[in-house]
Amino acid sequence: MRSQVDEIKKYLKPWTDKLGISSHEMGMTLDTTYEFTEKEIRPKSMEWDKEGAKIEDGVCKLPTGMEDIYRRLGEEIGLTLLPVPETYGGDGKPILYTACIEILSGGEASIGVGSAVNATTIDMISKYGTEEAKEEYLPKLAMGKIYGSIALTEADAGSDLRACGTTSELVGDSYILNGSKIFITNGGFSGLYIVHTVDKEDEDTPPRERAKFNVFIVSKDTKGLEFVRNEEKLGWHTSPTTQLSFDNCVVPKNHLLGERFNGLKQYFWGLCGGRYNFGGAWSIGLLDAAYREALEYSKNRITFDKQIIYHPEISKKFVKIVRDISMGRQKYLYAAYLREVNDPLSVLEATVTKVFCTEAAVRGVLDLIRLFGCIGYTKECLLEKIYRDVYPAVIGEGATEVLVSEVIIDTIKKKNPINKGTATLPNFENFVQEYLDEDYFRQTLGKNRKRFVPQYEALSFQYDNEEKEVMIPKQLIESDVLDWKLYHIFT
Repeated sequence: MRSQVDEIKKYLKPWTDKLGISSHEMGMTLDTTYEFTEKEIRPKSMEWDKEGAKIEDGVCKLPTGMEDIYRRLGEEIGLTLLPVPETYGGDGKPILYTACIEILSGGEASIGVGSAVNATTIDMISKYGTEEAKEEYLPKLAMGKIYGSIALTEADAGSDLRACGTTSELVGDSYILNGSKIFITNGGFSGLYIVHTVDKEDEDTPPRERAKFNVFIVSKDTKGLEFVRNEEKLGWHTSPTTQLSFDNCVVPKNHLLGERFNGLKQYFWGLCGGRYNFGGAWSIGLLDAAYREALEYSKNRITFDKQIIYHPEISKKFVKIVRDISMGRQKYLYAAYLREVNDPLSVLEATVTKVFCTEAAVRGVLDLIRLFGCIGYTKECLLEKIYRDVYPAVIGEGATEVLVSEVIIDTIKKKNPINKGTATLPNFENFVQEYLDEDYFRQTLGKNRKRFVPQYEALSFQYDNEEKEVMIPKQLIESDVLDWKLYHIFT
């Protein structure tokens, strides 16, 4: 069985070549991250999960040693340099950071998600921050001295950003923020927060008619910002998920991101990166970890005089999961590449990537935990933890149902793409060949190859008189997650 890193390198190389990143640098970055994860993160994951993160008297306490891990990711292995532009002390290679999120997530889900939201923070400051804000925060983020979080969700406003209740009011040279945010990843640990607000002028306007939103950088030590409580959750025990309170919180005018009133557009842009970092790389990292753990177990577990991996129905599950991991990697790395070159297709590609990878991960982990029988339902089984940790994939950074209806279907409606039929990507015949050394894989394919190889519906879109294609995985269509054909029939 090939290593996770070798698999990532295979799918990453076409895009790093185009971006001028050497194979040596790519390999060193991934290998170093993998070695650090295997030595310093994975062995501690189960104990961290038992200890959990806490908020005590407004102060965040991560499990023993985890804060040091975050620090070392920056200071020791230089991972946090990757997404920060070179101008501000970084390496300016965000696609490598995206690939490393998959590796980190396989070792510990919470460190992966913390790294993913940190990337969104860096993205938004890099693109929309004032020069003063960039100079103040980006060098610190590059060195891993602080991490960032996004503060978006409220009790009545999750995926619907227009329903935001936290207000911002311009008073002299500052803005005054009032309101609260909930379910904030790494709230209390992160040193800064990207906060979405509705301008006071639009507070009483019905949500769907609002047009004035502002986004701010708010430092952890800002007067009026309080970390109220850490939610008790099914999973993510090692990551604080916190309620934030803003009580006449004074934020300098130069901490506004982008133009006043234009915050909705800015946050939509920022969340696009989160869809392939968290929704893509993070989800595939957890699915890959579950697959490798379950595969080893299935080769050692004997029932009815044979390893359970060779029971046909179980072999089929593994082949489908291998397929989904391979497709997911290709999708999220391609989405990261499109974002880096400012391709107009990047928003749609990132959204399709997020929907596919998250649904595949949640479904796949559930299939795999069943192979362990009653052991899978106990705390001693790694799959039990992964199962608890993977679920937020389908609701975080935009719930599947919202992304399908409000982004993917809406784009299809506006762009009216041409359906170019079923397609397989050129390198997926290689996908079949490369896994034939696994007996279970070879025996399962047999004459059923078409049932298990990756297939897509290719949709052609016009952007500025240029034809661009997005590949919709057929599994999304066949499972009714994304039935764009029915949409056309009924509209």
